Amino acid sequence: MPLLMLETARMSTKPDGLLVKIQAGVLDEQTSLSSLLQMCIVLGGHTGSDKLRAWAREEINGYASVDGMPEYWKVSAALYIKVVSRFNEFDQMIPPAQMPLKVRQAGCGSAAPVAAGVGELEAFVQGGDEKISIIDTDNQSRLVAEFNAEAEAQGALHRAQRVTVVYWIVPAVVIKGLLVRVRTTLAELVADLVNALPAGQALPDKASTDRAIHLAIEGSGNFVTVVGSQRSEGNSTVTTTAPQPPPLAENWWKRLRKRGWIVALSTFVAAAVGVFAWLGWKPWEG
Repeated sequence: MPLLMLETARMSTKPDGLLVKIQAGVLDEQTSLSSLLQMCIVLGGHTGSDKLRAWAREEINGYASVDGMPEYWKVSAALYIKVVSRFNEFDQMIPPAQMPLKVRQAGCGSAAPVAAGVGELEAFVQGGDEKISIIDTDNQSRLVAEFNAEAEAQGALHRAQRVTVVYWIVPAVVIKGLLVRVRTTLAELVADLVNALPAGQALPDKASTDRAIHLAIEGSGNFVTVVGSQRSEGNSTVTTTAPQPPPLAENWWKRLRKRGWIVALSTFVAAAVGVFAWLGWKPWEG
């Protein structure tokens, strides 16, 4: 019996059984995506498909550039800016309709490119955090420059105030949806490979594998959209609806201008109260 079991284990690791093993793992939610993608790298080596190996490697490690990132790795998210001055800093959410024109035209506003790999995202989901911050390092300088130029043109920021960071906040439920999207893409890829197998053959050839990669990636272009979330008694409730244009009664630069005056005034008042207390003069008590 031990010899029979050992022989069975050896057979399961042969190239002929690799595609079957990946297919079974895709349907088993307990099998991590990372391990399935690692098997895809091995499968790419056996079939001679550099495209399969490159795709699986980038899915695991993360994409080095936004330009080469598949569309399903770009998720809709809330865009924020960080404004700093010599005395304070604060964060401000920017609705899509109130983003600088060039930011909207470039498509960088409401779509957050998730550069982390599958392994990191699986660990994030298992960690139980509610949200993740994402920075587009490829376009960060341009995004910051556009927001500062818009603010200066509108007179939004006061002296010594600057936008320093542009980033997205992505809820954990969106990351979970992204992982489902990756698994679905892998399922479509495996299904195409199985359908392309000639009779009596266990592994696809290079041409069939390359074609399946192209169809699976190019056919996955939907965004994951979450427009709001709230937490009640430890349970997350997420609303997924079509994005609605925000009210235009007050632009973000007007809110920044008001907020800047409020912060400056409160800072001055706090400093004055501290000086009065130090001098022993408390006019508010008399």
